[in-house]
Amino acid sequence: MRPIRLTRGRAFTLLLLAAAVLAVLPPTWTRWLRSPFQILALPQWAVLRPAQRALDGAVEARQAEHLARLERENEQLRMALGQERLWREDLERRYDAVCGLRGQMWSDNVHLVVAPVLGFDVSPWRETALIGRGADSNLAVGQWVAAGEGFEGWESGAEFLLQRCIVGRIVEVETHVSRVELTTDPKFREKVVPVKVLADGTMQPEQRPYVVTGAGRRSMVIRQADADLSKLGFTYLALPARPGLPATLSLGRIKSSQQSAQSALHYDIEAEPLVNVARLRYVAVIAAKAE
Repeated sequence: MRPIRLTRGRAFTLLLLAAAVLAVLPPTWTRWLRSPFQILALPQWAVLRPAQRALDGAVEARQAEHLARLERENEQLRMALGQERLWREDLERRYDAVCGLRGQMWSDNVHLVVAPVLGFDVSPWRETALIGRGADSNLAVGQWVAAGEGFEGWESGAEFLLQRCIVGRIVEVETHVSRVELTTDPKFREKVVPVKVLADGTMQPEQRPYVVTGAGRRSMVIRQADADLSKLGFTYLALPARPGLPATLSLGRIKSSQQSAQSALHYDIEAEPLVNVARLRYVAVIAAKAE
């Protein structure tokens, strides 16, 4: 009788049959088979266990570092919030100091309200600005808006206002915000007087008024003027004093003049604002006192 030869194929088949049988047997019958194989895994466990401990330690260290970084960031945020509150309180004190100059103006019915500029009109056909003061600050339609450099260090409201120029007037008022029609807006139209600067530095306004309108693109124009104001030495345009405007204040600078296309005897005078309106962060509204 020839002995049965155990080939690789037959050995593989026997292992598959044994595995299938063991898979259907109860666990209590096959638990004893684990011990020999677990002994074979001891060298692997001895190598992997230190690596696992090192990995766990590294993870814990990274978590501790991450928590420490979060604590530092939270502390920085708390400090930033505290400093922001102090900064806002300081700004409010400055606003109150400026607005407290009321009564030092020419008229007791006029005072200044400092307002932050929130944004500008996105329409290419309008040039307006949105400011962060409204009816709750006693603002109203028609009040003039002035701008300039610096909002502190002035001894009187008169001195403060005389260092400013007119940039527009309020046309819409809500509770907390208002819209300012800039002097360059195409809907702006107002009577102004040309101003000449004399040799001693004093400013001499012309007695005859002209009508200036906004021309868009940060410019203004006087159309059909009967004189070449630029050649006559006039360099500025100003709004004469009136109710709600306690003094004559500059409105713009004469930029150029050219002969009118409609008449050889008239001139179109182009002017520009005295400040870069696009860079304004705060303005001062010349407001009337609440009764």
